[in-house]
Amino acid sequence: MIYDVIIVGGSAAGISAGIYLARQRINFLLICEKLGGDLPNLTVVQNYPGISDISGIDLSENFKKHLQGYNSEIKEGISVKDIIVQDNHFLLKSLEQNQEVLYEAKSVIIATGSKPRELNVEGEVEYLHKGLSYCAICDGPFFNNKCVAIIGGGNSANYAAMSLMNIASEIFILTDLDDLVGEKTVIEYLKKSPKVKIIPRVKIGKIKGEKFVTGLEYIDIKYGIDQILDVDGIFIYIGMEPNSDVFDILEKNEKKEIKIDKTGKTSVPGIFAAGDVADTPYKQIAIAVGSGAIAALSAVNYLGQNDQSH
Repeated sequence: MIYDVIIVGGSAAGISAGIYLARQRINFLLICEKLGGDLPNLTVVQNYPGISDISGIDLSENFKKHLQGYNSEIKEGISVKDIIVQDNHFLLKSLEQNQEVLYEAKSVIIATGSKPRELNVEGEVEYLHKGLSYCAICDGPFFNNKCVAIIGGGNSANYAAMSLMNIASEIFILTDLDDLVGEKTVIEYLKKSPKVKIIPRVKIGKIKGEKFVTGLEYIDIKYGIDQILDVDGIFIYIGMEPNSDVFDILEKNEKKEIKIDKTGKTSVPGIFAAGDVADTPYKQIAIAVGSGAIAALSAVNYLGQNDQSH
């Protein structure tokens, strides 16, 4: 079967694109590893228009119900391994139950989002899921009344600290910046808490542990002094990287983000990109939703022009 559009990715941008395509009565397929993506990992969302306060889990469920209400064709547990251009059509290769499966479409929207950036220090791989995590929402409950460290100083790190406030006994936030950055109200709240200690201007050297994490080593950048911090858990929030590795046919920037124009077009006609995988300047849910809508409408326009040319 040849779909008009295949959406690759099931988070905010992909779901938004799907809703717009469904309302245009476009024959599309959405394939993803998990519908909702990483939205459930967010503690709380307070900057989405029309909703003053909602958990990431609830927002994800709202998005999913909206799309599923159109009886859209959705396949989960699938990751695309390659895209091949073939006679104005696209073949998407995936591996399912150890077998290669091909999907064919006239147009493609890539909305695969991003993944946590790694520190690339000694002990990081060894202690992953042994006291080290990239998701405070997922793994925070394991550290009840424990001392934890959060590495990072932006909004994601700050919200991670918020999510741990009623769980951990003590929270250290280590950043290479002079101070925390991000939403002022959150930063003010963290600085007022007796549980939170901010350690600025540091460089992480090593994750320490035995069977599980026991602490970390860092360098005080200002004074050049090696320090050891004993903690029971470590959460890393130093930014995100786009999930773009398999899309080698597309032009990317130095951050590996897929280059798009203001209509979501990539360097290959008929392929569009949206959300955090693209080179949009800000990574926010509202922006991802908007870019998904743009990509969907651009794909519809592309299909119309392509059909007229035959």
